[in-house]
Amino acid sequence: MPVELGPFGPAATKQVSDSIATVNSKRRTPIHVVGLIPNRVRANDRHQMDMLAAIKSKIGRNLFSTYLPERAHYSQAIQEHVPVWRFEKDVRTSLPPMRAFLEEAMTRIGSHA
Repeated sequence: MPVELGPFGPAATKQVSDSIATVNSKRRTPIHVVGLIPNRVRANDRHQMDMLAAIKSKIGRNLFSTYLPERAHYSQAIQEHVPVWRFEKDVRTSLPPMRAFLEEAMTRIGSHA
C-alpha cells in the first residue's frame, strides 16, 4: 500500500487500511497487505527524510526497505498502462528503485502465499 510523506499521508493510509478491514469483514478470503511503500519521496527534502525515518521506527518491518522517488513518468506510465522503462527520460535513475520495490514486493507476496 503506498504511503505519502506529507501532512495528509498517514491519514489517507489509515483510511485505506480501514476500508480494507471493512471489506475483509465481508469476504471469505481476506485481502492481505504485504507492506507500506513510501511513495513520491523527494530524497533532497530533509523534512521528508526525517518523516520517513520516523515512520520506519514506528512501523518497522511493515514498511518496505526501499522507497519510490518522486518521478513524473511513474504516474504517466501507470496512466498509460506501460512499463516505466518505456520512457526515455530519467530511466537510469528511476529504474533501480522501481526494480528494488518490485523484487521486495514479489518476495513479500510469495511469503504470504
